[in-house]
Amino acid sequence: MANIHDENVSKLIPKLDDDKIDMIAATSVLQIRASEIRQTPMNWQSYLQSQMITQHDHDFIQALVNKGQKDLPDRQPEVCAAVFLNLLTHISKDNTIQYILVLIDDILSEDKSRVKIFRDKGGNWKPFLNLLNRQDEFIQHMTARIIAKLACWHPVLMERSDLNFYLSWLMDQLKMNAEVMTVELAHAQEVMLAHEKPNAERHRRQLFDDKHNHKKQPEDPNQKYSSLCTEFDELKLHEQLPPGSNKTNDYIQSVARCLQMMLRVDEYRFAFLSVDGISTLLSILASRVNFQVQYQLVFCLWVLTFNPLLAEKMNKFNAIPILADILSDSVKEKVTRIVLAVLRNLIEKPEDKQVSKEHCIAMVQCKVLKQLSILEQKRSDDEDIMNDVDFLNERLQASVQDLSSFDQYATEIKSGRLEWSPVHKSAKFWRENAARLNERGQELLRTLVHLLERSADPVVLAVACYDVGEYVRHYPRGKQYVSHCTVEQAQRARAGAAAHAGAPAGAQRRPRGAGRGLLRRGRLNKLNERGQELLRTLVHLLERSADPVVLAVACYDVGEYVRHYPRGKHIIEQLGGKQRVMYLLSHDDPNVRYEALLAVQKLMVHNWEYLGKQLEKDVGKQEGGQAIGAKA
Repeated sequence: MANIHDENVSKLIPKLDDDKIDMIAATSVLQIRASEIRQTPMNWQSYLQSQMITQHDHDFIQALVNKGQKDLPDRQPEVCAAVFLNLLTHISKDNTIQYILVLIDDILSEDKSRVKIFRDKGGNWKPFLNLLNRQDEFIQHMTARIIAKLACWHPVLMERSDLNFYLSWLMDQLKMNAEVMTVELAHAQEVMLAHEKPNAERHRRQLFDDKHNHKKQPEDPNQKYSSLCTEFDELKLHEQLPPGSNKTNDYIQSVARCLQMMLRVDEYRFAFLSVDGISTLLSILASRVNFQVQYQLVFCLWVLTFNPLLAEKMNKFNAIPILADILSDSVKEKVTRIVLAVLRNLIEKPEDKQVSKEHCIAMVQCKVLKQLSILEQKRSDDEDIMNDVDFLNERLQASVQDLSSFDQYATEIKSGRLEWSPVHKSAKFWRENAARLNERGQELLRTLVHLLERSADPVVLAVACYDVGEYVRHYPRGKQYVSHCTVEQAQRARAGAAAHAGAPAGAQRRPRGAGRGLLRRGRLNKLNERGQELLRTLVHLLERSADPVVLAVACYDVGEYVRHYPRGKHIIEQLGGKQRVMYLLSHDDPNVRYEALLAVQKLMVHNWEYLGKQLEKDVGKQEGGQAIGAKA
């Protein structure tokens, strides 16, 4: 699939009508409801008698519907456009509007060239866009389907203001689904906790009885299941959900289908980016959705990656870790195929070879090679899958051979997925690479501080604390830079709070991390290269990550940076990392607290050589005292 050229995408996607992709789409909510509406007779005579429509409109619609003149739109295109727009404008009854929209959709589906009837003769988009604000969900989503066809099948593009309104509406529908799923997951956790507490007490009593009575009563699994279901239903009856959050979007497949059509147009892709479309897609994919919706949304990402600029930006939204997780969990071949196609495009399409290299590193870090090995052993009959597996295997294996330890470390910090590994505690790495955290405006250091502030994962917090401590320890000005990063992050947080004044507490979601420590001994001063890019990213992780592993690794790395880089303390202080590490001293996770404490100690020590000599003297005194005591 990834071998399909960009010019062929436009030929492929228009065929993605709900009733032509697969049997699952044929049973979508929109299609089932449309089939029912087609069978419902309309009393057009009553509208004529009440003067809601003209005789001309009445005669045309009767000829089209009752007399079976299917070619009428082709013979009288101007009349067709005028009649339907008049009907949409002058009739307000929901069931009649539904019927009119189904007729329009059928007219367009029979012949795509008929979009000219409504685009050339019908005027502006206002009649259709207004229908998106109706209360009836079928009217909204059938209108959205028609708009997608009119926008994609006509050579004249949709105007930017109308386009942004339409794409924003589609994003709102997807977000509605994500919010509902978040509430449902929280509800499920609440049910399980409520169920397990009494069960735990019952289990302890059972163990006590078994011990004293020497009789073991087997637990009835049916009774346990029935109890759980009863508790779930009872809790659900009494739950208080936020207003509107108990309403699911049954038309999510139709929304995804509209996006599949729209994103074949390159100009629409950039408009989609401007309405936060990519991050919305990925947030949905990171949650639990059925495989059909999963396939459709990954398909949207695949289409986007045919644009080189968007392919370069894709992983800035953390796309590769999410796609790697989907690939690992996928049980449907169609989902596997489309994920592999996206991963291939992320390597092939970017014009900047460095970006392609970074994408390869990210895939290796997310254990894509392991999944490729599994797929290679299965040897699917699908040629597209095997071609993509071979391509990705070759490129990722090559990237592993050429990969430096610092490249891996930088990729790990940028992903926010930090884990403990021997490399983080390599003194040689920190001595040689601490300064490289200052590259690109201290990007890595800022990311570390960001993780320290935002991560909820104890491992992330502990690692971030350690890294900040190592940075300050090995870089002379690291302390100042970390402090500076922390001040900047605090200022941005205050600005964001002012911009979102009145928002409920906890409304801003903190990113999670998990991941791998990938440092190697040596080259620590490289953390200061490119305007301290890696160092700023490291501090950014300390501030933003919610993952305890990420925070712990980041703390350790900061400590090693300070330890091995002469000016590390100064730089860390400038970046605000010192404050973030000290803040994590009170973190809930003991690993994060431990690494934060070590990092703070490294930040406070001014002369590592003097400290080392003092420790040696203390050890010598203790040994001497023990020897004297032995002689005595």
